[in-house]
Amino acid sequence: MEELYSREKARLGRVFEVTEELDEANRVATAELGARDDWYVQQCSCSSNSTRPSRPATR
Repeated sequence: MEELYSREKARLGRVFEVTEELDEANRVATAELGARDDWYVQQCSCSSNSTRPSRPATR
């Protein structure tokens, strides 16, 4: 019984390790996607500003 308990405890510990690794990877991926989204929005904004016709200078 003690051996079974030790084995299951070790297995459960490994499950928690994998879960923590996946959680950290998910956080990193979410941050990277957020940064890409911000960059994309900036690029679209710059692109739309450069394609607008410029207003003639008034004196």
